[in-house]
Amino acid sequence: MPEVFAWPPVFMTGHERTQDRPVQRSEGLSGAVSLSQSEPTRRLVSADIAGIGKTRDGAAYVEALKMLLDGKPPFVRMTLLPRFWFQALEGQGFRRGAVDTNFLAAGADVDLTANGVGLNLTTGSRIDGVAGHDGWPYLDCTGFAPNKVAVLPTERVTVGDVTATVLRTAHADSGGNARVYLMTALADGEVQIGIEETAVFEILNFPRAKQPLSGNYSYGFELREAFASEYADGFTEVNPWVST
Repeated sequence: MPEVFAWPPVFMTGHERTQDRPVQRSEGLSGAVSLSQSEPTRRLVSADIAGIGKTRDGAAYVEALKMLLDGKPPFVRMTLLPRFWFQALEGQGFRRGAVDTNFLAAGADVDLTANGVGLNLTTGSRIDGVAGHDGWPYLDCTGFAPNKVAVLPTERVTVGDVTATVLRTAHADSGGNARVYLMTALADGEVQIGIEETAVFEILNFPRAKQPLSGNYSYGFELREAFASEYADGFTEVNPWVST
């Protein structure tokens, strides 16, 4: 059972995420083209990691990761970053919708009550969607920030435990309403946008980086998605960067 190490807390200065779809192409005597795919589509990530970074320990974490992976399959779990410029959201956060707020005491969840009734506290504005279809599935949503970008292509939209991908940019009107087109259909319900997604990747190279006399420098990683289903016993998750 291969170990999967959590990606270290380093500062990323450059990022690219795309997908690799290994398609075989053949052409018959008549000229007809046939396409087939025997391998799964995998996401690819390029990541430039600051040698100094915000906490000045980026290079140290990169070299520690190399040591931990010595002699092991180079698998890491990474949080997937959006594929759009963060300022395209016009000051809004990646995460939109009502989010439950938990309170902790001594590391344990605390239940809040008022007059014996449990309190459920949330942050963010609730977004609700009604499903439809006019060539592509969509959700007619209410609850967005008025007159701002509602969603951008490739964002993840979740209703219940089902997630779909945004197809087109949508802007909210003055009442906070927007029609959100999706690649796959979702049901009516409360909408969450930008729920954090992680995936397991294989490091394809172990980069080196020269530290200059002054200024920052970076390590350039190339990574390819790996699936637990490809291993009989799946993965074992390891996070050496936090105390248990």
